Amino acid sequence: MVVKVNYYKLAMQTIYEISNVLNNSSYKKTCLENVLNILKSNLQIKRGFILLYDNIAKNLYIGASIGINKEQEKVIRYNVGEGIVGKVFKIGSPMIVSDVSREPLFIDKIERSEKKEELSFLAVPIKDGREVIGVLALDKDVASIYTYSSEIDLLKMISNLISSFLKRIENLEQERAKYLEEKLRLENELKSRFSFKGLIGKSKAMQSVCKSIAMTAKTKTTVLIRGESGTGKEIVAKTIHYNSDRRDKPFVAINCASIPMELIESELFGHEKGAFTGATDQKKGKFELANGGTILLDEIGDMPLQAQSKLLRVLQEKKICRVGGQRDIDIDVRVIAATNKDLEEEIQKGNFRLDLYYRLNIVTIYIPPLRKRREDIPLLAEYFLQRINKEYGKNVKLDKGALDILMRCRWPGNIRELESCIERAVLFTEGSVVTKENLACQRGMPCLGMFEENNSEAEDNNIRDNLGDSAIYDKNELILTEKRSIEEALKKSGFVKAKAARLLNMTVRQLDYRIKKYGIKVNSF
Repeated sequence: MVVKVNYYKLAMQTIYEISNVLNNSSYKKTCLENVLNILKSNLQIKRGFILLYDNIAKNLYIGASIGINKEQEKVIRYNVGEGIVGKVFKIGSPMIVSDVSREPLFIDKIERSEKKEELSFLAVPIKDGREVIGVLALDKDVASIYTYSSEIDLLKMISNLISSFLKRIENLEQERAKYLEEKLRLENELKSRFSFKGLIGKSKAMQSVCKSIAMTAKTKTTVLIRGESGTGKEIVAKTIHYNSDRRDKPFVAINCASIPMELIESELFGHEKGAFTGATDQKKGKFELANGGTILLDEIGDMPLQAQSKLLRVLQEKKICRVGGQRDIDIDVRVIAATNKDLEEEIQKGNFRLDLYYRLNIVTIYIPPLRKRREDIPLLAEYFLQRINKEYGKNVKLDKGALDILMRCRWPGNIRELESCIERAVLFTEGSVVTKENLACQRGMPCLGMFEENNSEAEDNNIRDNLGDSAIYDKNELILTEKRSIEEALKKSGFVKAKAARLLNMTVRQLDYRIKKYGIKVNSF
């Protein structure tokens, strides 16, 4: 009776130890070997094997073992139905060999050296539900076996624990594989999107931008990107990064205009715990996060002067110091700055440091506004149209009249505004063709109010040349439509020019110009 109680305690202790091992690690081979070591220590096994099924080779291999040569472990395989373990796998039931030297079905592939010892062999299937996925097999001295039924019952419980562990590992491996696949897909998409093919435009201005990017991408120099809001400065910065030797390192962007003055140093350089009220933990700044890669300082012209002086030190010494920190941290970061401000004017006003300007203004890339490269509008419009069609499951096209209006707009918001205009038109087009009536600004009025005032006959001819014969527009009809839009806006605003101008997204001066141009009598209709 005492022996039975002692064995029960030992069995419970064994299960407890094995559960801890399997629940606290994700390394399959190491965990399975630790399970066998626990069995060796607690149950005095001579050798142990956990055999797993290979779905490709259609046989059993040793996933973990103790007591045999590791070189043997690599080459030993059992076919389904071969030997005791093969049979256990095939029938899905435990088997016991009380004396391996007298069992004809027993195949000694590991060539046991102790020929004179009396060994029993116990094997139980490892199941996932009804499916057999492996076999747990042990060599034991005959004298160390309490009873065969008790030993088999214990091994069944252990095999269930192993099965749950293997299922968890399989799920983790599948998730890891999906994550790596998605990571690779996104990396390839990024590299493809920000390759030179991703820069859309055939104008001379864009060809010049591409040439500058190609030259600077090969270097480590600081780059200053200038251009109006919405021209694609961040896209150019990413194109430089993903075509450089830093492409596999981080690209970190920070908008200097969107961060409060008291927090910008912490955002850029990080802070130590307790550096200021609310700093409950240590935090890495953007420069540390971008180490080895590239950092984009967007809207650099809005950076506070105090932060400008610290940025200058970083550019000079390649070191940062966290807020509240006592030591310098070496960094290797390529700096790309971007701004839509006139930095020379900001220097005159005292808002921007001259020495920082010289540090940033090594290589400057100027991105022209969309109105200066109108020949790129059809390409950009088609690119956005295809992407938005795919996103919303539509198949909408632009007709000639809509494209004519896009070509004549002055686009103060540049490419970003063009993208929004195309998306809005696709969403509110009921048919399969976007017409000029579908193009509307965010106030709901036709975009005619965005036209340049100096669209002379020479400029109209230039637009025709850029679009080709297939896109020649009816100028008289366009003028009539604009005149009607102005008259409608004046009615809606109670003939208050300031309100009408806001509805048309114009200035009052622009509205007055058109009222005179079209001979509109403000209070006569």
